[in-house]
Amino acid sequence: MTVIADILTHPTLDSSLPRVSSDNHIYEELAARQDFAYPAGTPLEDEIQEIAIFNGTATGGNYTLTIKLQDGTEFTTGNILYTATAATIESAIDAASPASVPNGDISVSGGPLTTTPVVLIYDGSSVDEQNHAVVVITDVNLVGATPGATTTTTQGGGNRRGLAALVGMGVVVDVPDFRDAPESWSVRTSAETENYPSPGLVSFLADLYYFEEDNLTGYKTLRTALGV
Repeated sequence: MTVIADILTHPTLDSSLPRVSSDNHIYEELAARQDFAYPAGTPLEDEIQEIAIFNGTATGGNYTLTIKLQDGTEFTTGNILYTATAATIESAIDAASPASVPNGDISVSGGPLTTTPVVLIYDGSSVDEQNHAVVVITDVNLVGATPGATTTTTQGGGNRRGLAALVGMGVVVDVPDFRDAPESWSVRTSAETENYPSPGLVSFLADLYYFEEDNLTGYKTLRTALGV
């Protein structure tokens, strides 16, 4: 997998950063640049979330799950029986998901929630390597129990395309760990780096970094250092 091709073909480029679709010079500049592999240390991770077991002893009723994807897509399942297995829960997600999220792209394990947490893995091509909002479980008519107190992200998704591109183009250096804070990185100027990207492309890649990291403090630090 190469960085520029991944940026140009990934669906979140258009749906989550719509302003870029009208900035053709960004597409043209990216497409014209020599592509490169992801730098060492780039995390390529799928989102994994865990839904806690019910509080209390459920003896009947249903619940729903609301999925909120990074690109803004949101959908809610139909009623899910309190004793539903992983396969049944995954089927409910598939039935509710739009055509842009093919069946099986969000896989489910664990359950039923009466005894075992349910784990959602966003590993299909439409949802992988992205940072999604935590799934919401809603009590419809549970008897004897309520949804668990916590729904947690056990592994945050994302692949840091924006940062990987800035590193690969020689704009950002000294990034041994892509999870380090931007304060620890070094930034080169156009005078120090051959074939330096345009200010518009640098700004877009910084925006993409923020979109993938959801780190406002780091984003502001990065943009200040880049001068964009």
